[in-house]
Amino acid sequence: MKKFAAVLLAIGMCLAMVACGNSTPESSSSGNNSPNEKVYLEESEVTSMHANPKSFEGKYVKLSGRVFGPVEQNSGSIAFQMWCDPVGYDLDVAVIYNNNDVSIKENDYVIIDGMILGEMSGQNAFGGTITSPMIAADTLVLSSYAEVVSPTQKTITPENATIDQHGCVVTIEKIELAENETRVYIKATNNSSEKMSVYTFNMKLVQGNKQYEESYQFGADYPELPSSILPGIEADGVVVFDPISPDEAIKVYVEAGNDNYRLDFEDYVFEIPVQ
Repeated sequence: MKKFAAVLLAIGMCLAMVACGNSTPESSSSGNNSPNEKVYLEESEVTSMHANPKSFEGKYVKLSGRVFGPVEQNSGSIAFQMWCDPVGYDLDVAVIYNNNDVSIKENDYVIIDGMILGEMSGQNAFGGTITSPMIAADTLVLSSYAEVVSPTQKTITPENATIDQHGCVVTIEKIELAENETRVYIKATNNSSEKMSVYTFNMKLVQGNKQYEESYQFGADYPELPSSILPGIEADGVVVFDPISPDEAIKVYVEAGNDNYRLDFEDYVFEIPVQ
């Protein structure tokens, strides 16, 4: 993989030199020639581009995915590979970005906009031959798992969703509904004199007569609440559940408490209407 990325970086440097060499002063003639417009692939053509990138050379495409393998970088260029299907580890592309205005690493999620150069062949770490579409990116943006893999379709921001028991305060800040998951953004504030714990693995989400438990998404980069929250500390996290209906009211059950075992804590129960 490292050899593949290094070759890609060398190609990128050559492209940058050619681009600089081809830059010329504007002509003073009054011709009616307009600059070439970028022609982008239709969404329905992207799958065909992965199968036969040579057929789409010179066209532009917008892609998102997860970086895999080494990222090769020098003072002016970045070269890397990414999966456009991060969940299935599929639809890989090789990317050249002739700029250094962003820093990326393996497993980052990115969005690119660039020109299709054709295809590139190389060897993987096991000596096998791999072929990928090659993209010269005009823009490279660092993104997130939620934006690339699980875009938000609906956001619920509840009012007055804060419960305080013995100085252990829990707030549901928002709930994001996506096609393949539900994200509950939770904040814990410890105003007590003892260490506080929020047992996210025991959280429940209820809708109608259906109960949901915490689920796990491999590769997600969501923040987690710490296992122990010191007095005077606020902490935020995201707890993930399976997808739910966007039209039914929600109940969220949270188990939390502190190290003073003489105190009684009930479940923090949040009733959240959905509009």
